[in-house]
Amino acid sequence: ELMEQQEKQDKTIRKLKKQLKFYMKKVEDFEASTQQKNNASAMNFPVRAVNITRKEKEYQGMLEYKEGDESRFLKNLVIDLKPRGVAVSLIPGLPAYIIFMCLRYADSVNDDQRVSTLLNSTISSIKGVIKRRGGDFEVVSFWLANTCRLMHCLKQYSGDEVFTTHNSAKQNEHCLINFELSEYQQVFGDLAIQIYRQLIKCIEDILQPLIVASMLEHETIQGVLGSKPTGLRKRSSSFPDEDAVTVEVLLQRLSLFHTTMSQHGMDSDIIKQVVKQQFYIICAVTLNNLLLRKDMCSWSKGLQIRILVQTSTPTLSSRCHKTGRAESPSQSPQQVSDKASRKRRDKPEI
Repeated sequence: ELMEQQEKQDKTIRKLKKQLKFYMKKVEDFEASTQQKNNASAMNFPVRAVNITRKEKEYQGMLEYKEGDESRFLKNLVIDLKPRGVAVSLIPGLPAYIIFMCLRYADSVNDDQRVSTLLNSTISSIKGVIKRRGGDFEVVSFWLANTCRLMHCLKQYSGDEVFTTHNSAKQNEHCLINFELSEYQQVFGDLAIQIYRQLIKCIEDILQPLIVASMLEHETIQGVLGSKPTGLRKRSSSFPDEDAVTVEVLLQRLSLFHTTMSQHGMDSDIIKQVVKQQFYIICAVTLNNLLLRKDMCSWSKGLQIRILVQTSTPTLSSRCHKTGRAESPSQSPQQVSDKASRKRRDKPEI
């Protein structure tokens, strides 16, 4: 009997425990629902706006890359890069700055193998682009500007006293600390000279077909030449030839060259030198063709060339001195033409 009573008590205890757990769970659910209601009511109150300010971060001016990745990122940065997209959408000299940031990282980890591989691969990649696309003025101009920019960075942050005196304190903190790269400065300088020569050759190839037609064969101001000299055989037409190469076409081409070099961030001294070289090419080609063509040796043709030179010189001069005011000729071309027409009957042709 005692055993039966104990079993009944155990069953009663288990039943009561289950009921206790059930009611405890209901109490917890009730408390949770009450807390949610309180939170919802609290959210309805207006909250004061709080400004979140970003802490200033000091950038090191480095770009980390894995060892052995030089060929891959130089393929994207140099070989496959389209100059027009970078010049228009991004900052000038961006490839040079990225390469120098990678160089600073290799210098910071004191890895001479990385430094040598990076610089040699960069030189080889630029030479390859110039060799394949040396006839494209835009490509040659772009890499001349970036090669000079990278050379300037190597000099500016070399740590030499000649350059550090012109730097700010922050710039001097970014100088190379483990390697002396003066020999690579000379290598990049020689590479820039090679690219400059290719640029001049590219300009000469583009201008060569335009110079004779615009400077010798086209009559800019009607009536200056009078009767055409013997040997000039052009079809007669009452309407001007729309496809004729005039001096305006030549000047537009020169203006395009200047705009492209400026967009690429080329040094102003180099741009001035290129413009002077363009003027030399125009004068040399004009003179050579003038001496080879007897039909061009006349007083009227000399007057025509003088007028063209007077009109083109201020334009070319303004390219060299963008900040200065180009000098204007003492007489306008039309004034020269009118005066020459009055005197022409008294002067025999040469």
